[in-house]
Amino acid sequence: MDRYLYLEEKERRYRENKFKYFVPNRHQKRFLGKTATCDELLFAGGNRTGKSTTGALGVTAWATGRYPSWWTGRRFDTPVRILVMGQTDVQLRKAAQRVLMGEEGQWGTGMLPKDTITDDKGKQTVYMKHDPRGCIDYIQVKSDFGGYSYIYFGTYGQGAEAQQGDELHAIWCDEPVDDDVYGELV
Repeated sequence: MDRYLYLEEKERRYRENKFKYFVPNRHQKRFLGKTATCDELLFAGGNRTGKSTTGALGVTAWATGRYPSWWTGRRFDTPVRILVMGQTDVQLRKAAQRVLMGEEGQWGTGMLPKDTITDDKGKQTVYMKHDPRGCIDYIQVKSDFGGYSYIYFGTYGQGAEAQQGDELHAIWCDEPVDDDVYGELV
């Protein structure tokens, strides 16, 4: 029986902290390493090749302040503000949001560790949009540097004006972006 409990606990720890156990492939490692010296990067590839996972790795490291031993990319030493962008809310929910957070009702089973999305009272700090259902507006993430980082979710359909005036540390565009929106982001 003890072996069963051990294996169950091991599975729970992996499920709720994929980031800690994730081993990137050489392309992901190289791309994330380039964030140390490059302000703008493009990670292109076919469907299901790890692009969204790579974006989620970067966002998780920066938002939590937890950098794995293999990490050679940009490091922030304060809580950060990050914008995750996609074509539509539904596309964002199906891709970047799912990879970063897990399925709705199971937040903390994606790349972002479960222990980083709760406040000191144990309440989850995931704030939803009213419409469409299941889409995250923003997440308050515990930073190892004290305080909270914020991850916001937005769509290209909101237009370039929606991004004006924001002071952000990083932006993850999960799908190709129009030139006018891109111009406001950078």
